[in-house]
This record gives sequence, C-alpha cells and structure tokens, in this order.
Amino acid sequence: MSDFSEIQKIIAFIRSWKFFFSFKNENLELWSDLFLKAPYQPVAYSDLALDFQYLYQKEKEPSIIDMSFIIKDMGKPIGIWPLSICTSEKTNKLNFYGLTLQIPLLITTELRVLERIANEFYLFLERLLNILKEKEFLISLPFRGKLFYVVDPWHKAALDFGAKPEINYDLYIDLNLDIEEIRSQFRKSYKPLISKGLNLWNTFVLTDRDELVWEEYRQLHISAAGRVTRCKETWDVQLKSIESKKGFLVCLRDEEDTLVGAGFFMFTKHEARYDTAAYNRDLFDKPLGHVVQYIAIQEFKKRGISSYIVGSRPYDFDSVQYTEKELSISKFKSGFTSSLIPRFIFKKSLLNEK
Repeated sequence: MSDFSEIQKIIAFIRSWKFFFSFKNENLELWSDLFLKAPYQPVAYSDLALDFQYLYQKEKEPSIIDMSFIIKDMGKPIGIWPLSICTSEKTNKLNFYGLTLQIPLLITTELRVLERIANEFYLFLERLLNILKEKEFLISLPFRGKLFYVVDPWHKAALDFGAKPEINYDLYIDLNLDIEEIRSQFRKSYKPLISKGLNLWNTFVLTDRDELVWEEYRQLHISAAGRVTRCKETWDVQLKSIESKKGFLVCLRDEEDTLVGAGFFMFTKHEARYDTAAYNRDLFDKPLGHVVQYIAIQEFKKRGISSYIVGSRPYDFDSVQYTEKELSISKFKSGFTSSLIPRFIFKKSLLNEK
C-alpha cells in the first residue's frame, strides 16, 4: 500500500468526496482562518500544536504523509480535518499525526447541517478505511466546551452508524471559577506546598521569544530524562508558539539563578493544555511542579481562557495500558482537580482481511 500509485489512489478518493474543498498544504491561510472561526478551539487542532505533533511523529515514522484537508458545504469552506497516513510494507494506518483519529472541526453550529455532514463523514471514513483494508473504525470526539455535555450530532451520528462508544476521562479545571474556588479543589497537602514553593523559588513566566532561556529549559529536560527524547525541530515549534502568544513557559530559579524547574503550556482563546515539564531530579522532594501548575492556572485566568485540560485520568478498565511513569504523573495532576470530562472513542469492526 505504500506504493506511490496506491497513495495516489487514496488522494484521488479523498478529492472525490463531495465535501472536500482542498488539502491543507494547498491553502494554509484558509485552514488557519477556519480554525479561528470555530465556536470552540481545541489546542490539539491549532496550527502549532499540529506542527509539533507532525514533527514528533515523523521522527518515529518517517513515512508519515500529511493528508489534512478543508471541508466544504454548499460550495463554501466550513471546517478542517487533521489527517495523516503512516505507511509501511505491512500496515497502513490513518491517524491524527500518530494519535487516534478525531472528528473534523467545523465553524457552523446549525444542528441540521452538523447532522448531515456527520452522517456523510462516517460513511466516507468507512469507505476510506476499506480502501486501506483496515479492520477497525476508530475515532475520538474531543472536548468542545460546555456543549460537550450534550449528545451532539457527531456523537449521535456515530451511534447511528453502529459504532460503540468507549469512555476515557481527562482531568479538567473550569477557569471561569474564582481562583479561590479553584484552589479549594486542590489536594489538601498541595496548598502549603504551593505557599512554600512560592517563597522558595524565584518565579517568572516566559511570554516572549528568548532562545537562551529556552535552551536552558531544553537542557534541563535532557538532564531530567537522561537522554534526548525528541528532535530539535519540535522544540523550535514550541518556542514559536511562545513568540506567537499561543504558549508560555513557567520557570523556577533558585537563589543562584539556576533553572530548577519549568513547565510549558499551549492555549487557544478557549482552552489551555499542559504539554511538557522538566525538574531538577535532585530536588524532587521540593515543591516544584505544584508551583508551576498554580502559576499557569493564574496565567490562564488572566487571558480569559475558560477550560484547562490538565491531562488523562487513567482507570483500571481503560483499554490503554499505562506505564508507571504515566500513572505517577496522573496521580500528581489529580491533586489539582477532581473534575473530569469524558473523552468518547467510537469503535466499529470492519470486514476487511489483511
């Protein structure tokens, strides 16, 4: 399937869909404009978050091909769908730059329009998966603000299509609450640790491009991990997000002005996301991450952001097998909120034989 002619066959099929407008790389400006017009803007769909995820995945799977495209209705562009295909001699997988496929992001809120497009989209996706001879239809519905608590047309259409929902959960902070109300949800032991850390460290938030500070953070990350975990290009994208006012770095320094901890966060006008962090391994008994999270929450509120997706909340019944590190990180994050949001993943078996 990785043969050039087969890839061309897939491209031709996508182009033939009646809701196809153009591929992302043919109209980058329009793609960005449509994202900014969405009624809720998830971080994962933002330009720089997609650039990061593509580069991160390409380092692991050099054969990845970006097939993201713009969706139209009645001749007018109305949405975007991030899409990639990872090809190899044995398998070919459609995905969201290495992650589970997610539904398109549309600018319309009209229920009838959403219902019509959602129904057509799932049929189109099934046919596309059949061309690739994939055995399973698998797609995730991302959080979309308060509207997410209603079974929307994408959810209903997936059920009508015969896909079975699996529910995972993410830790969530409602940033519309007063800071004291948010603090009241913190784990009891965290509150004195935050106060202690604020007195112990010199804190600042990097909101402009500063390559020296950013390189300090990168080196701290390498030191904490014990190795280089990803390519330099992904770091460049994250720094660009700070320069573009779509991200910031919360930094902690000791009395000698040494960077001892930092956390990087991305955001849109609606949503914030915790991306990466690094801390001096010799200071793990000190309040580092607690302070970084608290300052980040304050920064989100200053910007009028409504939702903070802290990270996944694993449960024993999840189909995903979590590492000890992931479980430890989740336990730490859960100390900042007990609120959860559902993440629906719809599955349907296909009849293809590999």
